[in-house]
Amino acid sequence: MEATKTDLHLLLECLKYQMKWPGSQKQALLTIISICKQNGQYVEFFREIGGISFIYNLSKSSTFSQVKETALFMLASLAELHESCKQSLCREETFCDLAQHLEQKMPLTEKRVAVYMLSVLVANNRSGQTLAKTSRCIETLLSLFRHNFPDPDASYEQLQLWATVSSALCGSVNNPQNGMVMFSILSLPLYHN
Repeated sequence: MEATKTDLHLLLECLKYQMKWPGSQKQALLTIISICKQNGQYVEFFREIGGISFIYNLSKSSTFSQVKETALFMLASLAELHESCKQSLCREETFCDLAQHLEQKMPLTEKRVAVYMLSVLVANNRSGQTLAKTSRCIETLLSLFRHNFPDPDASYEQLQLWATVSSALCGSVNNPQNGMVMFSILSLPLYHN
């Protein structure tokens, strides 16, 4: 266990010093995910040493799409694995950043991973659902839903994005006690001319 914690610490340091090498950063991120999936205690340790905060900042600041995409995937994966990680990411800042991020032009895969992260944060989480509503995430998801509706010529990536957006919207309203969010989604028209 101690050896694995040392590995996680070294991988975090590697990420900090490999800022100009996206391939190395991506590999380090994937290795951290692999280690953390073995034991929830590793997720908690990684959070305690500042790893989650660093990865979150990396997902916002990296100029490399593959690093942003992998960092968002890692955050979503760790939030799915461990509730304390999920709760540490459930902040207004995170949701506002995700809404802003999703409004930008980017590769479809990166957009899909950002939607996946949002989906994880709202799943069975009333506070996440409320933050999604108050931070424009719901409006952004509805816009993506409307404008990415698959047509017969849609690419596989576009179909995946639409399916992920649909899932995130469902997750945003699946808490019956959160009727306010449900009403806000149901009261908006799906299509407009």
